[in-house]
Amino acid sequence: MKAEEDFESSTQFAVGLKLLAEPENPIVDIVFVHGLNGHWKRTWTARNQAFWPADFLPEMVPQARIFSYGYDANTHGAHKLSLLSLTDQGQALVRSLAAERRKSKTEPRRPIIFIVHSLGGLVLETGLIHANNRGEGDLDSHKEVKLASYAVFFIGCPHQGGTGAWYGKMIAFVASSVTPTNSMILQHLQVNSEWLREHGSNFMAISKDLEMTFFYEQYATKLLGPITSHIVPQFSAIIPGKSNAEAIPLPGDHKSIVRFSSMHDPGFGIIVGKLQTLIDDMHKWQASQVLKLSGRESEPVFIPEDFKVSFWLYTVNENFCGREAERKKLCEVLRTKKRTEYISAGDLVKDDIGRTSVAICGQGGVGKSQLALQHAHDFLKKAYTSVLWISANTKANMDLDLSKAAESIVSHYSAKSEAAYQRFARILGIPEAEKRGSLPENCSTALNRDIVKKWLAIQENHNWLVIIDNSDRFDENTSQPEIPETDFLPSTGGSVIVTTRLTQRALMTTIELKEMDEKTSLKLFLGSAGLVEEELEPNVIVEAKKLVEKLGGLPIALDQAGAYIKARQYDIAEYHELLERHFKNVAGTRIGLSVQVYKQNAFYSTWEISYMDLKERCPIALEVLLLCAFLNNENIPEELLYRGLKSDYDEMVINEAIAMGVTYSLFKRTKSNDSRFTGRNLTMHPLQQKSAQSQLSPEDQQLYTKKVMATISSAISIHARKQNDSDWMFTQQMGPHLIACRENLDTYLKNVTLEVQYAMPAHSLGVAFDDLSLYRLAEFPYRKALEGLEHARGEQSSDQKANLIKVMRSLGQNLSYQSRHNDALQVLEPVLGLCWQPDGKKSQTYLATLYSIGLVYRYKGEYDKALEAYKVVYDGNVERHNDRQCTGALEAMNEIGYTYLAKRDFDAAQNYLEAAFEGYKTRFGPMHPFTLITVHFVASVYMRRGKYEDALEWYQVAKSGREIKLGKDHLATLATVAAIAETHIQQGRYEEGLDGYQRALEGRIKASGNKSMWTLSAVHGVGVALQGLRRYAEALEFFELALEGRKEVLGLDHPQTRETMVYLEDLRGLLAQEGGATPDRV
Repeated sequence: MKAEEDFESSTQFAVGLKLLAEPENPIVDIVFVHGLNGHWKRTWTARNQAFWPADFLPEMVPQARIFSYGYDANTHGAHKLSLLSLTDQGQALVRSLAAERRKSKTEPRRPIIFIVHSLGGLVLETGLIHANNRGEGDLDSHKEVKLASYAVFFIGCPHQGGTGAWYGKMIAFVASSVTPTNSMILQHLQVNSEWLREHGSNFMAISKDLEMTFFYEQYATKLLGPITSHIVPQFSAIIPGKSNAEAIPLPGDHKSIVRFSSMHDPGFGIIVGKLQTLIDDMHKWQASQVLKLSGRESEPVFIPEDFKVSFWLYTVNENFCGREAERKKLCEVLRTKKRTEYISAGDLVKDDIGRTSVAICGQGGVGKSQLALQHAHDFLKKAYTSVLWISANTKANMDLDLSKAAESIVSHYSAKSEAAYQRFARILGIPEAEKRGSLPENCSTALNRDIVKKWLAIQENHNWLVIIDNSDRFDENTSQPEIPETDFLPSTGGSVIVTTRLTQRALMTTIELKEMDEKTSLKLFLGSAGLVEEELEPNVIVEAKKLVEKLGGLPIALDQAGAYIKARQYDIAEYHELLERHFKNVAGTRIGLSVQVYKQNAFYSTWEISYMDLKERCPIALEVLLLCAFLNNENIPEELLYRGLKSDYDEMVINEAIAMGVTYSLFKRTKSNDSRFTGRNLTMHPLQQKSAQSQLSPEDQQLYTKKVMATISSAISIHARKQNDSDWMFTQQMGPHLIACRENLDTYLKNVTLEVQYAMPAHSLGVAFDDLSLYRLAEFPYRKALEGLEHARGEQSSDQKANLIKVMRSLGQNLSYQSRHNDALQVLEPVLGLCWQPDGKKSQTYLATLYSIGLVYRYKGEYDKALEAYKVVYDGNVERHNDRQCTGALEAMNEIGYTYLAKRDFDAAQNYLEAAFEGYKTRFGPMHPFTLITVHFVASVYMRRGKYEDALEWYQVAKSGREIKLGKDHLATLATVAAIAETHIQQGRYEEGLDGYQRALEGRIKASGNKSMWTLSAVHGVGVALQGLRRYAEALEFFELALEGRKEVLGLDHPQTRETMVYLEDLRGLLAQEGGATPDRV
């Protein structure tokens, strides 16, 4: 059937279904839906007036009846348009389609494919939610539309949700960017962002039978003047949590991606190809729908036991009591009764609950975490198949908990059959490991997060509970509360509890937790004190009630008071008297900001009593307490204390000190929550840490920052070669505590010159960060160490001079790692003068410094200078040790080989590198990190010579070894990941290359910043992969970023800068040949 004639633009002709094509025996309906302020015809019409849904599509899909739906999105007054009107429009769409299908006597099971643009996706989703919720006999024709809905093409639809107002702003931005939109539209869309979030959750709950394909624009849309923007970029085009979703780029900006001028338009070809595939596979979908409607559906793919993963969880608090109203409210909001029914019935398919979320808000120490923990234990296995606890007080803690969770998920499926395990491995993207059911050592945070997110997003897995504890951080850039769960939670399914002190953090239903009432406070206090109310004399109970009233119903204060009475065998009256003496001092100047933040004296009074008692009775216990107060508050390894304090105290004494702190309830003893680390850990409440620091004078705060630094330095044996796996592993375990120490260094010692005895512990802190490839964090400790040593330079001993040289060399290398090569040379070159020997011989220190200078020259691309330095280092080491395979000689040989590789002298490179490899293998073993450097370099020679399979074989050895020894986020590991990506690109495997470079880019930004030479190399690599995939607009953006950064960091004449310039020129020439816009030349 020929397309209908053009209609006038008035509302009466712009609304409703417009029939565009109808073959004699159609087997599918295709329905187009435009966005806000769009039009049933103009939205889909190109500049040459080609209306492709009617002019081109019928010829390509002759089996389809085609409609375009129009709705009134322009003529509402400013106060009429709201999200309710969007819902009405969705219902009107379903109503029109149902009426048309009834009128034309369409077979109810004839499939419908929707093609929607921009916010038309929201209109369709509301309509399908409405249709799905019709009960039996209630608008059956509407229900039939939902049951017949087979597929949806979302073109430029912004689905990124889950963070509240941002989603509303993005949608509002789309509306205002595409066509003029009055300000009330924007206001309505932003105000109702919470409704939009709920809407998204509701749609995901009813959309599992829909085949969804997501398209996004390749080019930015021009907004105002020179301002352009990708309205719906790739990351926003997919519904978060939708498994097996595909995002497909369409050439064009946000408007032109739905306007095709001819049948040869690339975008039209992509759309038609996907449509034809769907129509070819339609019979499979129809068969499954018949089975569901007839009740003869086969067994579900998953069984309930598939999702009963045992995550690590704190043990239940035996003294927990009260909070009945809050516990009841939690159950109501999280709908535990309904979830219990589903679990009892073993129903994995039904999920009409959607996401349920609640925030527990209140001051520190009021019991937020304990309430969440009690709820978890109450309903684990009843209403929740699993409970996942994430500590969000620091990013390091959150990353650690996600890694534990990923490991638990993989371990759970390892107990299943091989076929079942492989199925979940594919779904979750679990990489191969030496042992089935375990992740490769030290998986990257991105991979751990991805595994957890994919697991939570499985549609049948919707009865989990995630608890995000202590979410009190602020975003440094916006000064707004961070929403950390957006990194790993899908947009739908499950239940979420957030505990936070920040009322502005809560974007969901909130339970405000206040102090306990007298009865509950008394019960908690007596339980902590080991007393039973029924066994006490009336006068003792009276005294206990007075004490409880004095403590103000704050659970942490009640628990500390009870623990002290139990430990010291005090009677309640004695303790009350003691408390009265301390109470008036608690709000003194030493507490400072803490009192203002928590507005409670009770906690600080009970804390000070225990603190002063430890100080008098067991100084070593107080020492342990204060050291823990300056570390990360969670997962403090007892091994750290044993290692760090062993020179001053016997291990038994340290153990007794820890036990006394636990007895006083000042910290808790827990097993390690990471299976890689087998020792016991300590945990402190953040309020206890803050109080411990606040008890100290400014001078003592500085002292304990130094002591913790010295303890860590002693514990991690930082000067060792780390030949044992346990040494590398312990350094990685210390990551969160290194970061806490670094923060305290900045807080308490930023403007203080370190004494000589603390200079080398600061140096050790820097080396530890370098070992973890956290280079930006390493520089400040090095600077502090150097400052301290130079301050004492006039009275330096030979040891102090050696330390000064060591620190300068470490700082210089660190600056080169950060791509600050000229700064590095300014630090390193004076060291050569400091370590020159009168007899003219080159000392080991001189050779080591010259080696570092050679590295800087190689990074700068000055290869001849690098070779000159390395050869001096090699000859000097051979002369000093009379051994061509001493460590110094092997290091120099390795670097000589790699520098020849950079000069493209492959024969010389291979000769040096193979000799270095044999030497390292003999001296250290095949999997030592030093040996693996050479393995990586040898692979690079094969790759440059075009021997790609040989290169990949060697790279895989380097990658596996580095993941085990260094971790997946280490820059050395990421270098191998990037090299493998480059090899894949050389083989034409661009998707694999893109994946590898994206992983390398994420890790390198974290480790060395946005403009390090390593980061810029990955940016360039992403551009190469995108160009190979013919995603030219994106490739252009990455090349331009790489060029800008390489010019700044490396200089215009550096080989890597010139490399990017060549790629950029070639790409611009290619775009010009294809008729695309050609930006300004370099």
